[in-house]
Amino acid sequence: MTVKLKVILLIVVITATGICAAVLYSALQPQIPTVETPPELLSSNHFWTNVSENIKFYTIVGEIVHHLRDNIGSINVTATFYDVNSNTIGETTGHPVMEIMKPGVTSPFFIYWQPHEEPPTDYTLTFTYKNTTADPINELRIVDDSNETDDRGYYIVEGEVLNIEWGKAIGPRVYCSYYDSEGRVIVISSVIIASTMEWQEKSHFSVTSEPHKIHPAAYSLLAVPHHYEGLPIARYDLVLILVVAFVIFVLYMKRRGW
Repeated sequence: MTVKLKVILLIVVITATGICAAVLYSALQPQIPTVETPPELLSSNHFWTNVSENIKFYTIVGEIVHHLRDNIGSINVTATFYDVNSNTIGETTGHPVMEIMKPGVTSPFFIYWQPHEEPPTDYTLTFTYKNTTADPINELRIVDDSNETDDRGYYIVEGEVLNIEWGKAIGPRVYCSYYDSEGRVIVISSVIIASTMEWQEKSHFSVTSEPHKIHPAAYSLLAVPHHYEGLPIARYDLVLILVVAFVIFVLYMKRRGW
């Protein structure tokens, strides 16, 4: 074996050993117990959504904020509806926009219900979730936005979305949450901005509050794809270990005359 090949092999072995040691050290560190705040429902609002002249839905919109250290998934938001006498007249379940939520993330949710007879006079919200080791695949970023009220009185927010994920984003959609002066949700609207978005591609979006004529004190934006085509690389440390192992294998095979 040549000196050059020995040096390369030594560097590869040292690098792989360092990575494995770092991962092992992190795994063996004692876990300091902390008091965690569970995910919570923030403000919500309700209104009627007209599908046609004879069909309309009682719509509830709101937001969930996630405080825990672990990701959560399988999130269900259940609305229970009551009549004027506080009798239960119906129940239905909705889901947040993000199927998997990382710590510190806030996600809008929608619930639609069609009353069979009388409309509800009140409702309560509850939700369930499960901890998960899965990571959300969402690398769409709002890179620019502005707002105005059009001549019909609808609030318009427009801007650009950038896909920074290696995969192709399918059905990217922008959600806009509008708030009053006390930070409570007024309305949440959304728009599909493209059929697909390639890596590093930008797309323009324009989302309107129509049919609601509102004058919000603030708003927030969230861009989410329906899914990605092509698995992105999320664990770079594991990928690096695999690359190092492959290099070692190639060097070994060369030594044996491959």
